[in-house]
Amino acid sequence: MDPAQRRLAERRLVHALQRLHRREPMAPDFRVDALVEAARAVPGATAGHRGGTPLTLTDGELRAIVDELVAARRFTRRGHRVQLAGQRPALDPDARERVDRLLDGLREAGAAPPRVDGIAARLGITPPLLAQL
Repeated sequence: MDPAQRRLAERRLVHALQRLHRREPMAPDFRVDALVEAARAVPGATAGHRGGTPLTLTDGELRAIVDELVAARRFTRRGHRVQLAGQRPALDPDARERVDRLLDGLREAGAAPPRVDGIAARLGITPPLLAQL
C-alpha cells in the first residue's frame, strides 16, 4: 500500500468520523461501511486543492486501516460499529439549551402539544437531532 495513500486514508477516516459525530451528536457509534463511504465523500474538495487528492484505496484496504486505528486506540469498536476513542454522546451547550426549551414548551402545552417538528425548526434543532431525541 502506498504510504501517501495510507496517510491520506487515515486523515480522511478520522475527519469523517469526527463529521459523523458532529452531525449526530447523540449517536454513540457508526457502522464501518458508513464511515468508509463518508471518508470517500470529501466535502468541499475541488481539483487542485490539497484536500482534493483522490483516495485510490479499495474499501477492503480502508477497512484494514480502520482496524489499525482501532489497534492504535484512536477508534473503539463494537462489532461492525466504531467511534472516536473517548467519544460520548452529548449535546453542545447551545443545542442542549434549544432542546431544553423544546421540552419545556411541550410540557407547558399539556395533553395537546403542537407538532414537534415545527417547534424544533423554529428553535434551530435540526431534523437529524430531532430524530435522535
